[in-house]
Amino acid sequence: MNLAVIFDVSVRGASILIRAIFTFFLARILSLEEFGIYTYISATSAFLIYVGSADFYAYAHREYLSGRISLESTLKAQTLFLSFSLAVAGVVGWLVAQDTLTDGLLLLLPLIIIGETLAAELVRVLIACGKPSTANVVNFLKSAGWMLPLMGYASLQDLPFAYICPMWAAGLLTATLFGIAHLPVSISQIRASMVPPAFFRKAWQCLPGILLGTLALRAIFSLDRLAVEWALGPAVVGIYGFFVAIASAYLALLDAGILARLSPQLITAAAQHGAHNGHGHAHRMRLWALAFGVAALLLYGIFIDDVVLLVGKPAFGESKEIGFILLAAYTVYAYSMGAHSVLYAWGKDKAIYGIHIAGLVPFAVCAACALQLQASWLVAVGVLAATALHAALKTWFAHRLRPAPA
Repeated sequence: MNLAVIFDVSVRGASILIRAIFTFFLARILSLEEFGIYTYISATSAFLIYVGSADFYAYAHREYLSGRISLESTLKAQTLFLSFSLAVAGVVGWLVAQDTLTDGLLLLLPLIIIGETLAAELVRVLIACGKPSTANVVNFLKSAGWMLPLMGYASLQDLPFAYICPMWAAGLLTATLFGIAHLPVSISQIRASMVPPAFFRKAWQCLPGILLGTLALRAIFSLDRLAVEWALGPAVVGIYGFFVAIASAYLALLDAGILARLSPQLITAAAQHGAHNGHGHAHRMRLWALAFGVAALLLYGIFIDDVVLLVGKPAFGESKEIGFILLAAYTVYAYSMGAHSVLYAWGKDKAIYGIHIAGLVPFAVCAACALQLQASWLVAVGVLAATALHAALKTWFAHRLRPAPA
């Protein structure tokens, strides 16, 4: 393992550790209702950043990695597109939270959605152009750096809930400015570049399906908390969100060390040299996903009771099976990413979004059962069932792209 990988894992590990400590910290000092509102804002923004980006990057980055367009033109196209889509996402966020958030939080939610979208776009761009270490720094500023001042303040006196979202927005602004400053091309080069008309014509053909498929996928990973909030109330979504935070921390570590490094290599190999050239990378990704998953489940089983005791809310301990289910679901999702990247590289967008939409069926069935039985763990089962269906179908479709034996 070289120094760059060690740095990436260390930075992402620090982000994960700080987020985990911050989550446990909030779970301890806030009421279940306040913690539920924080979880609700996190879930809403996590879903709406995909409205904000409209998944334009999925098309644009594939064209760039395939060598069909320059980085400068790619960034100019993304800038033009985001100027419209971000406004739509901000308005949607403001509208959907009307009955849940106070006036002050309603004003901050669109800013958080826009900031999360821009920072996430910069992370993806930096990874695509071969700067994963810089991308991890942007991710650190976006997802964890802003939490440190809040925890420092809380060590001196009580932390009001009203301080959290403004500091969150400030952290997103810092991450965005840092990412822009470290792009491998200048703003003047981006402005002077030309975007071929054919690029946008092809984008309009691809984007509806790509976006629909991504929204279907993100619905499974974001709307689970909204479904729990709608069915069982803020206090229960606070409990569910606690275990989502644990599972998300595990997936972020796996992404930093493995997925973010292997995915661009896999996409380039498959897009430029044939789908069969990506299967070796895909196999490595699957093995790493399984290894990380087994380790995560073992560590969770060993330490979760101690974590609940540290947080000081017994209600979390009464629902710890949710964590086991979500860790398994996120492992299956990571396992599917190898096959997903092969399909993506070869432009099999219809297959991808069809599979993602199909995953909504078991998720919706389990969510409906959770509502009837008042059992939040069934929502987690829905996430697991959906990701298992994704993995099975993507692996099958990707296998069909292998060359026939001579």
